[in-house]
Amino acid sequence: MNTNCKHDDSEYGLYQAISEEQKLRTWEATSDEWGLPFMSVQDYVAREKIQSNSNFTRNNITYWLYGKKAEFEKDPATLNFVSHAETYDRKAILRKANTSEVTDITCKGVASVFCRHEHRKKGHGKAMMSELYQKLSQISGISNLYSDIGDTFYSSLGWDVYPYLVVEIPTFSQKNTTIINSTKSDSVSLMDKDMARRFITADAIVARQELEEAPVAEHARFMILPTADTLDWRWIRDEYEGVQILKVQGFPNVFGAFNNSGIGNIDDVLNTILSSKSPNDIPASSLLPSFIIWTPRYRKQKIRILRARFNSAQDIKPLLDVAIAEANRLNLPKVVLWNADKAFHTTLKSQLDAEFVVLKDNLPSVATFFENNKNCEWLLNENYCWN
Repeated sequence: MNTNCKHDDSEYGLYQAISEEQKLRTWEATSDEWGLPFMSVQDYVAREKIQSNSNFTRNNITYWLYGKKAEFEKDPATLNFVSHAETYDRKAILRKANTSEVTDITCKGVASVFCRHEHRKKGHGKAMMSELYQKLSQISGISNLYSDIGDTFYSSLGWDVYPYLVVEIPTFSQKNTTIINSTKSDSVSLMDKDMARRFITADAIVARQELEEAPVAEHARFMILPTADTLDWRWIRDEYEGVQILKVQGFPNVFGAFNNSGIGNIDDVLNTILSSKSPNDIPASSLLPSFIIWTPRYRKQKIRILRARFNSAQDIKPLLDVAIAEANRLNLPKVVLWNADKAFHTTLKSQLDAEFVVLKDNLPSVATFFENNKNCEWLLNENYCWN
């Protein structure tokens, strides 16, 4: 996009889609960017329809259309628009600078930002996102997106880029091949979808408690909360691409692992956390154990760790050994996680041959719409937040 082009803002406006035909038109257009050649337009649209009916997106997604005001005033269901985007509502929490209170806020996740090819280099994309920023600033606390066009375009409009260090663990390295051929540690238990949903829900409660108990800071801290609905949304996407497009034989039934050492009955631990009326009611004996939750990202040939909680360095290898073994079983050459704590880098490198990569795409970016929002800290900037 050419951000220097002149654009007549008075002639164009941003509107919410009101018809299924408008939504369909956006899907057909974006398939050119994020579908082809991996899948046909028809397959891409079918995937979007399935995902739009998931718990995460049903009644939780807004399609924004940018076009001439005269067109929308004449017909609100017009198909004559030049660019479009989507936003999702996500639960988030905020602790402002120099305060102890943690408040609930809404995060507007932005995705599928697209300007039709014939309308590019005319300033439409920049104008649309500028107007969207203004609208979101009135109805949410923060907004996140993932830039695949570098670190300047969105940051110039208010979405600041945050640190993004990718940890890549090779499935078939000599060290990890030994892992594949060994027996799973007795200290680790596997998760199916139901267990993963319970863990991620409990994790959100504990994460809030941890933010409430953290020392007062001179900068604001926010967190996009992990939820079961977002896990399902990701699994739906990857199952469709794996089974329907790549024709893999069935979708896996293992989606994570947890450390079972010294915790007693995991159902009792989770029930205590999930039934608590507030995070402060959780007893110390109900510490949520270390865990990882993943999705098989067939399209990108990797196991993608969506959320990782490591309570200690000694928990890392047994958990990731399981992910490596699953990646091998699915013939996926990498296990990938985002923004692992620096305290664990040595363990990841020495015990699992991990490589640390700074990528140039999918840059996590956030706009903050509250006072004293300089140098904000994004807690749990992990892959589950991806829109």
